[in-house]
Amino acid sequence: MGCCETRDQSKYQNSYKSASGALKIVNKLRTEALNLSINYLNRDKNIDIWDKALYAHGIPQKDMKKLTETEHFSIDIFESSKYSSDFPIIKISFTLDNYVRLITIINAITTYENRHKWDSAIKLMENYIDDPEKTRIIHSVFEYSLYKPEFYEECVISLFHNSVLIGFQSSNMDFEYSPGAVACITYFSLYFIKEKEGKTYMTVYLHTDPKTSLVLISKNVVTQKLTFWCENLTRYLENTR
Repeated sequence: MGCCETRDQSKYQNSYKSASGALKIVNKLRTEALNLSINYLNRDKNIDIWDKALYAHGIPQKDMKKLTETEHFSIDIFESSKYSSDFPIIKISFTLDNYVRLITIINAITTYENRHKWDSAIKLMENYIDDPEKTRIIHSVFEYSLYKPEFYEECVISLFHNSVLIGFQSSNMDFEYSPGAVACITYFSLYFIKEKEGKTYMTVYLHTDPKTSLVLISKNVVTQKLTFWCENLTRYLENTR
């Protein structure tokens, strides 16, 4: 672990310690993370995710363009990403009515048995590599009317500053893709989960290259599809205990 990581992380870890130095649990999210053995993001091991998380968090809100806003979520886009200026970064800010268990959110995002209950496009989601000594890689296939995107993504679940982070990025390994599928690139998909005043807040940054001209469809259609995706996820999380 590098000296910079030690310095950065200790600043946040100290806020969870009592005067005696004993670890102090301050909310349900922190308790769940500890019970699930979720550790702080290792900068040396996950430098790309670390840098992308800092980059996404640092995008000024004034540089975002608002697509839509509802009671439970808002959707903004940022069109000048340093990773790819051809495709926008989508920022989704969720505010849920109650506290949603961390394990419920993790399973909803990363497992087929839960994700297919709210995301009808998912056709396959499996652990391609799931070894504690190696990077976890998730293989997923989605299917739309004219388009079948396929992903092999590194997945990291860690504490990051005052959030729990579920982070994805495309793996650099060589893979065999399904017939008829489109091999897509995930620059990053970052889910930052927080608890405040007994509620769950989640900020999501999505940045992908879908490898299709279908992304050139109208902004209204994109907004409609994103809104539907957000509504389904919100409803699933609110109703799953």
